[in-house]
Amino acid sequence: MDKGMRVYLAPDDYKTMLDAAENREIRMAMKVMARCGLRSNELDFGPHDVRESTNSDVDILFLTVYGKDTKGRDTEGKRRDVWMPRDLFEELEEYRKIVGNSESLGYFPKTTRTLSRYMKKSAENAALKTGNDDYEYVTNHDFGAYFATNM
Repeated sequence: MDKGMRVYLAPDDYKTMLDAAENREIRMAMKVMARCGLRSNELDFGPHDVRESTNSDVDILFLTVYGKDTKGRDTEGKRRDVWMPRDLFEELEEYRKIVGNSESLGYFPKTTRTLSRYMKKSAENAALKTGNDDYEYVTNHDFGAYFATNM
């Protein structure tokens, strides 16, 4: 590719990246991107954005995010609702309380650029840990691709 290498994370690669995460925040961000299919610019959400299904027979949580504005529909980006596993929401809430973020601050108050730096360092950690330099090409985007392929 002109801009870099295409990366396809297998489940073992995903686990390796989680183990090599630079810090708790990027580990949680990786989990959310991989299990909900979020882009890094959609990580600015909090508990108020998560809701139960309106169907009482369905045990699913939904997360409303505003992301890539491909059609120019509004200034916040295009709204989409994604499925969130209940165990991931519970883990996010535990994480939020441990790090002391308020509900209004949300789970990932850092900028997309900061999270990208954490991801780059995590990828370097994975390459050093495994001896496989291919990990150095992993980016935030690859976790969304992981979701599309494996979830």
